[in-house]
Amino acid sequence: MFAILNNDLVIGRTTQVQTHNIELESSVDITKLRFDGVKCLDMTIEERTSFFIDEYSRKHIVSNKNWQALECHFNDTLVKDNDVWRVRNAEDDYQDAYQAVDDARQAAYTARVRQLLEEAEIKAHLGESDEYARLMDLAVEERASIQAQNPWPAALNDEVEVVASMDETP
Repeated sequence: MFAILNNDLVIGRTTQVQTHNIELESSVDITKLRFDGVKCLDMTIEERTSFFIDEYSRKHIVSNKNWQALECHFNDTLVKDNDVWRVRNAEDDYQDAYQAVDDARQAAYTARVRQLLEEAEIKAHLGESDEYARLMDLAVEERASIQAQNPWPAALNDEVEVVASMDETP
């Protein structure tokens, strides 16, 4: 099998001889290969820490004027901030985990607390203060249960702890 190339990326295999005549074993993971102009390099064993990142976050070993140079490892996950690629870090992981908990809480508040609050408001409007108080107590208990079931992720540092301690009202 021969490598099908696009710039330095190996994008496929074929039985037909290609321009560069690079032969591949069928067991090789082509997504991890880069062509340096002479041979295919396996990025999982290369010690390279400098890449050129294209618009799809693919790491190249050859330069292109439209690609961003970046110091990173091949297995690093990248994120794009204001049109600039960077290596994903612990803060990104924390923010994703925080958002997932917030989303889960909001969905649960909507499904389990909102109906109690709405019914309590109706009871208050009807002058049924005992039923209003009972429903509000149930809403508060349900809210506390949701928060216990969906704890915030462990904070990374003091700055992040401030975000986690903000008001948790639905």
